Amino acid sequence: MSPNDKALAAALDRLGAAIAAGDLSQRCPPFPGNAEADALATRINELLDQVQHQASAPYAPIRDTLRTLAGGNWTVSAPSAPEGPARQLSGEVDAVIRQVNQTLYQLREATSDASNAIRDVSSSSNSLASGATTQASAIEEISSSMDEMTRQTKKNAENAAKANQLASEAGELAGRGDEHMKSMLQAMQEIDNASKSISKIIKVIDEIAF
Repeated sequence: MSPNDKALAAALDRLGAAIAAGDLSQRCPPFPGNAEADALATRINELLDQVQHQASAPYAPIRDTLRTLAGGNWTVSAPSAPEGPARQLSGEVDAVIRQVNQTLYQLREATSDASNAIRDVSSSSNSLASGATTQASAIEEISSSMDEMTRQTKKNAENAAKANQLASEAGELAGRGDEHMKSMLQAMQEIDNASKSISKIIKVIDEIAF
């Protein structure tokens, strides 16, 4: 066996092992020094190209769908495929699309509920804040009223103390007035007695003169 034949046999062995493993991407190398071997390698490569194309054709629509999904568009569905692994893969891809769309719908619903809850909480917070402001204003008014009441009570206490002092002074003055009144009554009584004595004297003088 010539070296070219050995090289062709080795290349075919490697190619056969790759095909058996499911790898259709391997190709025979060229044999520029051997026209027959080179032609055979070219023919084998063309045959492998056709086989690879026929094998990958059912998966082309699925591949396009996966690229669309990778771009963020989940509104598509997996295309139908002929019998075999391609159809099974298409069904699995379609199931994944449905599951993802259902999950996205649930997320949108949850997000909408969360947004509504946040709006309710915000509205309640605003109401609480308004109520707190009103209560603070009422408390401030009550505090101001209590301060005014404290001042008025203090003033009333001062006025009561003054009134008590005035009442005490009035009592003292009343006592003094009573004493003066008694003295005046006594003086008037003495004057009346003196008047009576004078009247008697005048009467005696008149009698004597008569």
